[in-house]
Amino acid sequence: MLATLRGIRPSQEQFSTEKHTLLIFNDSKVDVRTFSNFREAIAEYFELERSSDSETNVVLVAADDPESVRFGFKNYFSDAREFVRLMEEVLEWATSPTSITL
Repeated sequence: MLATLRGIRPSQEQFSTEKHTLLIFNDSKVDVRTFSNFREAIAEYFELERSSDSETNVVLVAADDPESVRFGFKNYFSDAREFVRLMEEVLEWATSPTSITL
């Protein structure tokens, strides 16, 4: 899991204010597709789910603006390096012989 997070490259992609957004996460990157029409968005979602490999995650989001999408899916649009660093510190502490169990 941490190896995957280490490889994530934050998306800097600017996307439109269309209401329906597909987030396609694969190969440690995020592709963003937007739709004004829900039927088009859901059709594309099902096509991607059907044709994508098991390493690809597709998320369909409805939001009023791009910032709501970015806020709701911070892990796709933020740099995970600080989170990974903190998790590695906690894991190192938890597995060290001198750690105290509470």
